[in-house]
Order: sequence, then C-alpha cells, then structure tokens
Amino acid sequence: MRNDGWHAHGLRQLLDYWGLDSSDTSTPIDKVARALDSHVDTARSWEVLAALTAQVPTAAEVVGLVREVRLNGAAVSLDRIEYDRAATMFGPTGDVLFIRGAVMIDVHDTSQTNRTTGIQRVVRETVGRWTSHAEVLPVAWTHDHRSLRLLTAVELDQLRGRHVDASIADTEPHTIVVPLGGRFVIPELAAEPWRVLLHRSIAEHSGIAVAAIGYDLVPVTSSETSHAGIIANFPRYLDTLAHAERVAAISRAAAIEYEGWRQMLSGSGRIGPEIVAIPLAAEMIGQTASVTAPEILEDSTERASVLVVGSHEPRKNHLAVLDAARGLWDSGLEFELCFIGGSSWASGEFEQTVEDLKRLERPITVLSAVGDAELSKAYERAAFTMFPSLNEGFGLPIAESLAHGTPVITSNYGSMKEIADDSGGCLLVDPRDDDQIRAAMRSLLTDGALLAELRRAARTARTKTWDEYAAEVYDYLVRGA
Repeated sequence: MRNDGWHAHGLRQLLDYWGLDSSDTSTPIDKVARALDSHVDTARSWEVLAALTAQVPTAAEVVGLVREVRLNGAAVSLDRIEYDRAATMFGPTGDVLFIRGAVMIDVHDTSQTNRTTGIQRVVRETVGRWTSHAEVLPVAWTHDHRSLRLLTAVELDQLRGRHVDASIADTEPHTIVVPLGGRFVIPELAAEPWRVLLHRSIAEHSGIAVAAIGYDLVPVTSSETSHAGIIANFPRYLDTLAHAERVAAISRAAAIEYEGWRQMLSGSGRIGPEIVAIPLAAEMIGQTASVTAPEILEDSTERASVLVVGSHEPRKNHLAVLDAARGLWDSGLEFELCFIGGSSWASGEFEQTVEDLKRLERPITVLSAVGDAELSKAYERAAFTMFPSLNEGFGLPIAESLAHGTPVITSNYGSMKEIADDSGGCLLVDPRDDDQIRAAMRSLLTDGALLAELRRAARTARTKTWDEYAAEVYDYLVRGA
C-alpha cells in the first residue's frame, strides 16, 4: 500500500471519530482498511473518501467504493483512490479542517452577492442571526465545486447584510472543511447541477442529517413561467430533499405543494422529509442606506405612486401591470409607476414596453440598485403596491408592503391569498385577467374611502418579525423541535 503522507492526519481524525483507533504501530491507512473490511457501508465509505480527498464525494464514487471493497478488499480499493486530486506536490491546496458535529449552513450564493431581495433576504435574515450560535458554521464551495470551505471575511460581511464594494478582491486563503457527523442545512434554492449532485451525496450517504428551507415548487406546478435551466435541474434538487430529514416550507400553500410531492415518493420506495409550514416574516425592512436615494423616491410630486417590487421575469406578471397602467393613463388618470427589481430571464419584452411608454412621456421608473432604506421609503411613499404574480412560494413584497401600512393588489389564490387573508389590507384579483387588474388599480386610484380602509387594515395587522422567524426555523431544522 502506498504512503498516506499528508492524509495521515485526516485518517487519524476519522479513526478517532469512529472510536476505532488503537495503539498498534500500523499506519492510519492500514487501520482504516481493516475497519472497512470488518464493516463497510455507504456512510463509512463517504467519510473515507472525504478524509482522503478533502472533497465531497459523489454518490457514484461512494457506491463504487463500497462495491470494490466487497469485491477486492479495502487495501486494494484504497490504493486505487486518486486522493491526490485535491492537493499539489507540496500538500493540500489549502488548510483542511475536520469538523465533528457542527451545523453547516450552505450559503454559497448569498455570501457572494449584494442582492437583498427574495431568497437572499431570507437567508441573510435567518443565517445572519444563526451565526451567533457557536455550533453554526456557514460554508461555501471551492472554485472547483468539489470541497466545502469556510467563508472569507468579505463573504461573512455580505451574509450578514453589510454592503460590500463589489470591486474589492477577496484574496483571503480558503480553509477546506470536512464534516464528520452533525447537520447540514440548505437555506437557499440550490439547483445548480454540480451542487445538487453533492448535496444528494451528503443527504443520502454521509450519515449527516440534512434539512432545508422549502421555497416553492413553481418549476413543477407552473413550469411555463420558469426558465428552461431551472426546469431541467429542479427535479435533481427535489431528489436531494427526498433524502433530507426536514423541510421548513415558507407558507402553508408551499407546504401543501411539498406534501403532495412527498406522497409521490412512495412509488420510488422513499419516504421523504417531514414538512412543516413556517411562514416568512413580514417585518419592516431595515433603515441602513447602501446607496444614495434616487430622486423618484423623494416626496416631490402630488401624483399617487404605484410601486411594483420584484424581478422582471414572466412569472411576476409585470407586463399585465404595464398594460393596465397604459390603459389608465390613456383614460386620463394621473399617477406614477415605479418598478424596483432587477432584470431576469425573458425580461426583454418588459424592458421594451417600458421604453415605449417612456417615449410617450409616461411617468414610469425602473430601479435595480436600491438599498433597504430606499426600498423602505418607496413602500411608505406608495399609495399602494402591485403583486399580481402567477405563482409564489410566499410573496415577500406583499408582507413587506403591509408591514409599512401600504395596501397591495395581489393574486386571489395560493400563498398570496394566504397572506391577504391573514393580514388584510389587500385587494385580490385573478392575475390572468387583465381587466380585473386594471379595474383594481382604478379603484384604488379613484376611491379614497376604499384605499383608506385597506390602509387601516394593513396598519393594524400583526406581523411576524425576522427574529421570530429565524428562531422558529432554527428550532425546527437544527434543534429538531
């Protein structure tokens, strides 16, 4: 058997974790081989591969090692592992840290972006608070998408919602982490092909308990509104969740969808995770400015302001809002329309329609780089907001608008109706009926009594705070309460 070199420390950590280390003089890799020969399963094989390579092995690699050990014995099988692929001739490409019993939180996407909407907001408001717990370890992935690593200082700042200049290069060396036992939480929608492959391996074979926040099943239930890439990869994300222990759905409507999916798993011989609805918070967003407030957000006009928050993907139904606004402007109503959100897939028609309306000198503005303080000001300034989405796991802009005391026109089904029923302050429409959307906008622009009634309802609604939401989800996903 070849020399185990720099891997000896990891193997000693693994033997100690197994409680199988002895005082004999044989090498760590010989001891591991004997342990595998006496009892080989996927969990042990996963741990051996992770210890030898400092990488997260794929399910195929784990199953392959189990079969080879049973066929040829552990000594031959371990000798064939290409465990130098994570190292240079001088050793591993970075420090390798073996962690026992930690609560690892995969925040790969959120830690590398300044975006503050949707899933990124949920992750920051939850995991950012969880970092106060000693057992919590936020992690991301190495550039080759094979190893877990600690966050850098810059990434940790971004996770906690501190604005970071995107031009600042993060040159801090990475520390690779190898988990032994513990829990692994997925708070993001992790549907990248490489990440779902490794998440499934962790959930199915590592012996580490996996839990996740469940956002929605839109790529399954409303695939016509989703990008082809997410439609193709989302089933693989669900395959990971099929091996998870728990899923905290962000609304009762989302929990119903996940429960329907879970029941279908019996056809493949799987049970699936326990699913509980823990609705998102509806707290007023923070007041720390990250950019200069655009002029459109200043109280400089007497015209009513109609606000639309969210990316411009087809599911958000922004073209229907533009069509309704155009008809109302043509009929003589005066109001301004402000969109806050970034471009997304298939947003070209939206952008072209906005340009056409601007050429007609319609009062319409589209903003993307807006910080929390500016977004809060926009909610407070608006007469009402629009959120006639075709499908949502929750509808965070509805909750945020109501938390600011601003009424919302939103869809009459699913999680959006759920928020409206719980909080009040909403006017419900069929999002696929352009006439209903236009009529609802006209009502709130012309009927002061109705607008005031909805505003009173919004201001008196009991809203869940992010502190409360983060604690509920932590208790369920991490503590198992």
